[in-house]
Amino acid sequence: MTSRLITTNAIAVGVALVVVPPLPVIAGFYDGNLIFQRCSESDAANKSLCLGYIGGIADSMGYSDAKANRSQCVENEATMGQLRDVAVAYLRDNPALRHLSAAGLIEFAIREVFCSASL
Repeated sequence: MTSRLITTNAIAVGVALVVVPPLPVIAGFYDGNLIFQRCSESDAANKSLCLGYIGGIADSMGYSDAKANRSQCVENEATMGQLRDVAVAYLRDNPALRHLSAAGLIEFAIREVFCSASL
């Protein structure tokens, strides 16, 4: 009985390995290399992805600042173009870090420029 159960399980695992393709391991959504590349392109799709990603990070920063009862360091006067410029300059000037999570790198860059008094 035990031998038959082991054989049945081995067959099931073998079939699963053949039928189910391996899934890629994802450490984060985007790394700094990809966002730097997308933000450096001139076509509308890449520009939109770049600005949307950076805008989402800035919004998330504002939310987490408000939740922690901290004043928002990125004022409403800061434009999306400014945020993009800060992020791209940081990624350009720190190529050794671009393999890391883009979200963390961009948040650090924005906080370094706009929030230096609150660091």
